[in-house]
Parts: sequence; structure tokens; C-alpha cells
Amino acid sequence: MILSIRTHWMRSRRRSAIHTRLAAFFLACSLSGTPAMAEYRLSPGDIVEIAVAGLPDIRQRTAIQLDGYISIPLVGRVRLQGLTAAQLQTKIERALSGKQLRMRAPGWRDRFVLIQAGDVAASVAEYRPIFVSGNVLTPNQYPYSQRMTARQAVALSGGYSLPKGLLSPVNYDQIDLRRDYRELSIELTREKVHLRRLSAELEDKDSLAPADVEPGAPRELLADLEQTEQRSLEISLQAHRREKSLLEGAITHAEEQIKLLETQESDERQGLQNEADERERVAKLVKKGTITYPRLVETRRAELQQSSGLRRIQLDLARERQERDETKSRLERLDAQKKLGLLQESAASKAKIASLNVRLDVIAEKMRVSGSRAPGTNQNVQSNIAILRMVGNTLRQIPADENTELYPGDVVEVGERGDFFASLDRMNGSSGTPAEPTH
Repeated sequence: MILSIRTHWMRSRRRSAIHTRLAAFFLACSLSGTPAMAEYRLSPGDIVEIAVAGLPDIRQRTAIQLDGYISIPLVGRVRLQGLTAAQLQTKIERALSGKQLRMRAPGWRDRFVLIQAGDVAASVAEYRPIFVSGNVLTPNQYPYSQRMTARQAVALSGGYSLPKGLLSPVNYDQIDLRRDYRELSIELTREKVHLRRLSAELEDKDSLAPADVEPGAPRELLADLEQTEQRSLEISLQAHRREKSLLEGAITHAEEQIKLLETQESDERQGLQNEADERERVAKLVKKGTITYPRLVETRRAELQQSSGLRRIQLDLARERQERDETKSRLERLDAQKKLGLLQESAASKAKIASLNVRLDVIAEKMRVSGSRAPGTNQNVQSNIAILRMVGNTLRQIPADENTELYPGDVVEVGERGDFFASLDRMNGSSGTPAEPTH
């Protein structure tokens, strides 16, 4: 006789009813996945549980093998890799539906039971573990649970630790750390405002560019620092412009004197030429006996005086030109020395800012590992988190934070983004964009 599974169940013992309720429970679990896991694809290592109401011999819990298959009584090998939880239920129902199971009834009478689709329950009993590595206290693999986040994974691994190669966490004095952080923030704010003043002076601007105060420094400090540096800028520009104006005025005056002396030189040259012509005319008349010799001597004396006046003007002209050129050189040196000094001071200021940033980062890291947060910030300083996930046959890197929900088999990497992620990007040819949430 062939009976339906439901008829057999009605006649079975109370033990069969318990199995039926368990099967219904597994079915409910398989259909109640969270939205984030709705599209999760089964992979080798996931453990599935199959039950048939009233047939304890069919119930089994088995892991998906590396080839993606499991073995089911009455059916044989079934491929489950790549299926969702809903598809798992449908596939197992179809595989078992219509199968006949020979059962031995009381009185040693055999009966054949027909399995119906509604009596089959298939669910994921246990997911693959997740792995946590990097800057955590106990890197290892841990069991996966639905709606598990990166924060929970880090907590399972003992919490954050110092980066590899550093000393183990110690108890830092929080008061000292906060004081040092604020002092460095104040110094960094002052140095940045000072650098802005140097930049404005280099560009010959009359005012500083606006800026924000560093976290951890009092906001009212910024106005005082800007006012002081603005006043310093004005004084420095005024002094430089005044000295530059004096030199430019001296150059202008020298140019005017040079022009005047050049005019006088031209006149003296013309006068000297006239005296020379007069001397030659008188000399000819003396030879003819028309004019006496003393007249020639007088003409020569006048020519010598004219020549002496020309040489004196030429000396004055050379002196004025030399003074003009020296003043121009002083003006050029004034600008060059000022720019050189400002550039050297700017370089020193930038180096100091970089040093202060490094010291701030060190203090922030100390505060992070001791469970505190940097003053002036809204969140604790935390390690970087990335998730490595198999998408198809490719290992993808997924940017994440502590609230990112995990998938079975994920690798949670905690620490600074460095060569590890760079080499992974090169291996996959990935640009670092998040992968699709499917397996």
C-alpha cells in the first residue's frame, strides 16, 4: 500500500509529531533571512539541514563540499553552490517530491510512503566562518551569525591593538594626553596662521587668507592670532615699501641730475669747440701780423678753461651714474633678500607644521588604543577597516566601517591601508570600488 506522508504522519507516534514541528521550524528559518542576506549565495563550507515531516531517516545535516555538491538519500548528489536560501528550499523540495520510501510498520508489514513537496524543509544550519586579521588582539576565524557587523567581529577578536611592530597597549594618562593634544593644536594653529602671513607678504598682499582653527584649540584663539599676524604683516609691508620708496626716489633724483649734467656736457663740448675754432682763427691772424701774440695766448687760456669745465661736468656725470646704478642694485637686493628670507622662513614653518601633525597623530593613536578620543572631534580615532570578499572567482576589497554588515566567509582586515591593499588591488585589477553583495 502506498500512503501519502501526511496520512502516515497522522498514524505515527508522538515522536513523529515532534519531527514535523522541527521540520516546520527549519522551513521558517530558511524563509526568514534578513534583507542583507536575502541574496547570499551558498558556497562550500556552508552546512545545510534537510528534514522531511515524519521521516527521521531522511533528516540530515551536511556541509557543501568543495565541488558545490551534497548527497541526499533517495536522490544522490545535488549541486547547491550559488543558490540562495529560497532556491535551496525549492531545489530540495523538487528533488525529494514524489520519491517513495519503504518503511516497516508495526506487525512487520512494509509500507511505501510518498514524499510530498509541502513536507520537505531545507535551511542553512550553519554558515562559513568569518576571519579577522590585522590590528586586533586575537586574529582568528570566528563563527558567523546573521546581521553580524565588522564591530562585532572586532569585538570577538579582542578589540583593536596597536599596529604591528609597536609595543603592546599601555595605560596612558588621559589628562596628560588631552593637555598635550590641546597644546600642540594651539601651536599648530599659530604656525598655520604665521605661514599664511608669510604667504601674503610674499605675494605683496595686504591681508591674510581666512582659515579654520585646529580641532582641540580654542576658537577665540584664531581671531587673536590673525589680528597679531595681520598687524605684523602691515608693519613689515610698510617698512619695506618705505625703504623701497626712498631708493626709488633716489634713483629718480639721480636720473634727473644725469639728464641735467648731460645737457651741460653737451653745452660745454660745444663751447670747447667754439674756443678751439677761435684759437685757430687767431693763430692764422698772428701769422699774418694782423693780431699780436698776446691775443693768441688769451685765446688758448680761454680754451683751457672751457676744457677744464667739461672735465668737471663729466666727472659729476660719472659720479651720478655710479650712484644711480648702486641705488638700483640696492633696490634689487632689497627685494631679493626679502623674498629669500620669506621663503626660508616659510620652509621652516612648513617643516614645523609637518612635525606638529606627526606629534598630533601619535597622541591621537595613544588616545585611541587607550579608549579615549581626540579633543575637538566627534568620534574616536579608529583603525581602518576593509572587507575581503569572494565575488564569483575574484577576491574583492570592499571599503567598510564598523557598521558594515558581513557575509559568511568574509575576511575583516583591520589596520592602516598600505601595501597589503595595494598588492590586492594590483592582483585583482580592482579600483577599490565596492563589490556587489553576492557570492
